[in-house]
Amino acid sequence: MKRLHKNAIIFLTILICSLCFLCNGASAYGSGIKDIYVRLVYQDKVWQYRYPQIKHCGKIDECIDQCFEKDYRGRILRQSKQFRCSYRLESAEKILQQIAQQIDYEPICAKISFYPDKKNKFDIIKDEKGKKVNCPALIKEIEQNLSKGKSADIVIKPQIIEAEITEKSLKKALGIRAEFSTDFSASQPQRKHNIALALSCFNGMIIPPLQEISFNGTVGPRTMERGYKISKIISEGDFVEGYGGGVCQASTTLYNALLLSDIKIKEYHKHSLAVSYVPPSFDAMVNINTADLKFVNSSGNYLFIKTWTDSKRVYVRIYGEKLNYTIKRKSTILKTYPTPREMEITDTECKFKNLYEGEKLIIYSKPKIESKGELIYYDGGGNIIKICRLRKDVYAEFVGKIITGKQKKHIPQK
Repeated sequence: MKRLHKNAIIFLTILICSLCFLCNGASAYGSGIKDIYVRLVYQDKVWQYRYPQIKHCGKIDECIDQCFEKDYRGRILRQSKQFRCSYRLESAEKILQQIAQQIDYEPICAKISFYPDKKNKFDIIKDEKGKKVNCPALIKEIEQNLSKGKSADIVIKPQIIEAEITEKSLKKALGIRAEFSTDFSASQPQRKHNIALALSCFNGMIIPPLQEISFNGTVGPRTMERGYKISKIISEGDFVEGYGGGVCQASTTLYNALLLSDIKIKEYHKHSLAVSYVPPSFDAMVNINTADLKFVNSSGNYLFIKTWTDSKRVYVRIYGEKLNYTIKRKSTILKTYPTPREMEITDTECKFKNLYEGEKLIIYSKPKIESKGELIYYDGGGNIIKICRLRKDVYAEFVGKIITGKQKKHIPQK
């Protein structure tokens, strides 16, 4: 009886303690949740949330029950841990997304204007950084506080988002990357006009990184309606008259400037005959229907093209990030075949207006040749870094002509 009485007293004591605990827990749940809040602050903006948006996590009875150890019959033996309420912010993800809409904004890229024919060629508008609220990180921080029964007082620190194109990156692209020119001093005015007209399409061009450019797509058809004049072109291995004669010198000048700028060439074509304005294996023939010059801005930054002509030469200058090395071209003739004899022709139809009877016009033959082109890379000290084998070509022979005039010269009477 004494032992039974003693056990009853112990059981009653634990029961009373448990009831008191439950009462205290219920009291904490009833009044404590109203004291819990979530306050989010950004600059002069404040967002605050309290009960009933603050909810209790789980069932109160279950939370209290988990604070006790019990025997195999479910009787309470002892309190194993202290009771603590945990909370949650209802619809936290939706709330933070609404807040983020008031704070977030996209970065604004820097913009550049290029004036190739002015002294001050570049004008840059600065970039602006963007901001973005890290909603998952904020939710985690709120949950960490509320799960411990604490209020959450949080200053929002949005992530800074850099613009894809910055003023700093654009300023790196303002140096002269390479320049190349070819001689057209012996060309007829019509041919000079065609070359200048074609290259003017590239003057002032701004090329973003990785953009592909087509010569034909930029210049368009070489027609009379578009301002092109008749001049000599190479067709089927011969020099004949045609609209746009000389445009291949424009494409070739651009091609060589690109090579010296270390820009990726996607498409090029050789002439059927060797040309005089660049060494073999450094020409770039174009034809609106069959042959194009294509390149990709592989520099990693913006490129800018300036083109111009004077009375003697054609120029292409490419601006971009300066190279810390130098590129030089090397043309090697691998084999020269015998030069064919010129054909003798009598100008019976008087096609050559200034060729009179007894006079001769000689257009010299050219031999068939095989050649290769290489690019040699030098460091700042003039040492060779590498040699790039660019291309191998075969140029057909050209059979020249000795033309004898038949037109009688008119001698005015005295």
